[in-house]
Amino acid sequence: MEEYLMEEYYELFERGLLSEVDSEVDIDDIWPKDHDGLGDQERGATVKPVKIVNSKVLNYLGTVKESKTYNSRAWLLQSMLNVLGYLLTADGKFGKLTKQAVERFQADNGLEVDGIVGPASWTRIIYLGRKRISNSIIQEQDYENAANALGVEVEVVKAIKDVESSGSGYVFSNHPKILFEGHVFWKQLKNIHIEPSNHKDSDILYSTWTKDHYKGDVAEYIRLQKARQININAANASASWGLFQIMGNNYKLCGCDSISDFVKRMCMSESEQLMLFVEYIKKRKLHQYLKPDHTGNIPWAEFARRYNGAGYEKNKYHIKLKEAYEKYKKQKK
Repeated sequence: MEEYLMEEYYELFERGLLSEVDSEVDIDDIWPKDHDGLGDQERGATVKPVKIVNSKVLNYLGTVKESKTYNSRAWLLQSMLNVLGYLLTADGKFGKLTKQAVERFQADNGLEVDGIVGPASWTRIIYLGRKRISNSIIQEQDYENAANALGVEVEVVKAIKDVESSGSGYVFSNHPKILFEGHVFWKQLKNIHIEPSNHKDSDILYSTWTKDHYKGDVAEYIRLQKARQININAANASASWGLFQIMGNNYKLCGCDSISDFVKRMCMSESEQLMLFVEYIKKRKLHQYLKPDHTGNIPWAEFARRYNGAGYEKNKYHIKLKEAYEKYKKQKK
C-alpha cells in the first residue's frame, strides 16, 4: 500500500523547511571583499543580500578538513564545489585534491586560505550556490500548463507552491529542497528486510515521528547521504522533495518508473517538480478539492486534510492556502 504524502509526519512549519534565522547579517559582513574589491551589494548585484544560514545549520555542517575516512559532510562539500566549477569526484573522502579545490575556492573568494571549511567558507559556498537557483525558477507558462492539466485556476497552483515550500524548490543550485524523515526510513528498511536497529545513527533512524532531528536547509543532505550509505533507494524514498514536498516513496504516483528517476527529475528544474506534482494530484484525484464546491468556494480544508494530513488544522494549512490564493487573486485584478 502506498504511503501517501500527507501522513502524520507532515508538519511543514515545525519540520525545519522554514527554519528561523537566528540573526540577520548581510553576506558582505561575513568575509572580506571579493578579489575585485567590491562586495555584492556594491557591485549592484540583483540578488538580495543573503540573510540565510542560521547557526543550527552551520553547527551541523561543522568544520570539514582533510581526512582519510569517509564523511557525509565531505560528500556534500564536494558536490557543492562541483556545481561552482571546482571539479571533484564526490566520494566523501577529503583528500589532497579536495583540499586543493577548497584552497582555490577560498583564494577566489577573499577567505583565509587554509584548506579547512568552517562557517565562513560554508556560508560563501551556500550563497554562491543560491545565486544559481534562479536558473530553475518556474515560468508563468508552466503555471498555466499545470493549471490547465488539473482544470483549476493558476492562482490555486501558485498558492499551494507558496505554502508547501516557502517559495523555492531548491536550497542550492541543482539541490532540491528536501526534508529527511527517519521514521519513514525505518519503515523502508523493514520493507526490504534490513533491520533498522542494527544501525546506530539516531539522527536518521527512529521508529516514530519526531521533529527533533530536523536540521533544515542544505544540512538535510548530510542526513540523506548518511542514509544512502545504508540503502540508496530506501533513503531517497524517505525524504520529501522539491516545491511541493512530495515524499520519494510516492514516486509511482508521480508517474516515475523508479525512485532514481523521481530524484533525477526533482533535480532538473522547478518546472519539472511542478509536473511531478500535477501527476501526483491527478493520480490521487485531489484536483476535485481545488475547484469551487456547491457553496462557490474552494474547499481548502478538504484538500489540506488529504494533502497535509490530520495535522492540517493545527498548522492552519487550509487558512494559509486560502490566504495565498486570495493574495494571487488580488494581484490579478
